Amino acid sequence: MTDAPAPPLRDTLPTGRLVRVAKAARQHAGAELVEPRELVEARFLAGQSPSLAARRLLLLMVVTAAEAGFTDRRHRLSKRAIRQGHKGNERIGPLLAEVAGIRLELPAASSRGRPAVLRAGLFSEIVEETAEDGGAWVEFRLAEPARQLFTASGVYAVLDRAAVLAFASKYALRLYELGCLYAGRRHPSLTLTIPELCALMGVPEGVYRDSTDLCRNVLAQARRELAARAGLQATMKEHRRGRAVEAVTLGFWQLEP
Repeated sequence: MTDAPAPPLRDTLPTGRLVRVAKAARQHAGAELVEPRELVEARFLAGQSPSLAARRLLLLMVVTAAEAGFTDRRHRLSKRAIRQGHKGNERIGPLLAEVAGIRLELPAASSRGRPAVLRAGLFSEIVEETAEDGGAWVEFRLAEPARQLFTASGVYAVLDRAAVLAFASKYALRLYELGCLYAGRRHPSLTLTIPELCALMGVPEGVYRDSTDLCRNVLAQARRELAARAGLQATMKEHRRGRAVEAVTLGFWQLEP
């Protein structure tokens, strides 16, 4: 009789530079949030446009897991941290339900190593303590595909926690994540078709009548808030065919202090 094969060691994944930087950032009293490139560049599946609060919480949960090295266990956040200034916990349940339902397209690899697209939610479980005392917390576990993807990540964005909490627009927050990833690169820009832009920003379908209206109401306002709250400049170049905007090139630069 041959020995049964040993079960896979789920916490011996190759560790990318992101994990080391996230663990170091934890020493700075939480002032910096280290976000995987794969999450920054993830696209929301059609029909999804999470609220600003849900996007903040999603980011905070992934950053918390990153600071713990993306180990395969339940991570936790206090309800006080999730409330973000609100006095009661009544909003936490609906917010967690919204985060649990977020589904993204992330750059990944297939089982044979070919470039692929992963379409999935990020969490296998989210557990909310029902106690109303000040010590209650929320536990969560990353889904295995997301854990593997983020653990191996070597490219990341470093965000300022105060700026993340200051944004009033979910589109400005998304632009800030992109800006923190691209600003400072040799080529700090990316070009997106209008459908790609909508998926990346999480723009709900049918809200804007055309691409010009989209650029005016989403990108222009988000760019102004980005400059005011985070000291980042986002430039926008429209690529047109006739009068219609077919694609947009976004560029990011740090503003002089």
